[in-house]
Formats: sequence, structure tokens, C-alpha cells
Amino acid sequence: MDKMLYAALLFDFYGGLLTEKQRRAFEMHIENDFSLAEIADELKISRQGALDLLKRSGETMNKYEGILRLIEKNRERNILCDEIKKIIGAIMNEADGENRLINDLRAVTEKLDYMSEV
Repeated sequence: MDKMLYAALLFDFYGGLLTEKQRRAFEMHIENDFSLAEIADELKISRQGALDLLKRSGETMNKYEGILRLIEKNRERNILCDEIKKIIGAIMNEADGENRLINDLRAVTEKLDYMSEV
């Protein structure tokens, strides 16, 4: 997985567990593509301080992921949802799309998709 994408996922799942200063720095870096100098200026710290802050933030979130595995579980859930959709599609093709229970199941998988996006 791309390093920046993984950092963004870490922040999405675990950013709320960071200190306010760590959260602001990481958000500036990941979401706004700020340089170390821009982060340092905004937070009134040195460039080295900004680098250390980002590094500690990443380490903290990686530690949480190592324990909780929320990103990994989310990825696995998405794979299973995709498999369910393929099976539903195959059943719908055989049943001419008229099965109410299959339509209900499709609605549930769509809700799961929405939940994993949020």
C-alpha cells in the first residue's frame, strides 16, 4: 500500500487518539500537504520539532493499529462484502432479479459499504 495512503488511513482511524498538537501537525502534513517548514511555522516550533512530532504521531498510530488492527479488519470486511456482492449478482442472474430476500441482502451489503467509507 502507498505510504501516504496508509498514513491517511492511520489518521482516519486513529487520529482522534493523538494529542491536539499531533493531530494538527499530521492533518497539515497529510491532508494539506504542508512542508515541515510550514508546519513548524504554523505550530511555532522548529523544523526538527515538526519532524519529531510527525514521527511520534505515526509511531503512536502504528502502535494502535498493531494492537487493534482496525485498518486490517476494515480491509478484510471490504473483501468479504465484495465476495457477497458477486454471489448476490450470480443468484440474481439465475433468479431474474425477483427474489426479495436477495434484494434485502444486497441492501445490507450496501450499508456495510457505506459504513466502511465513513
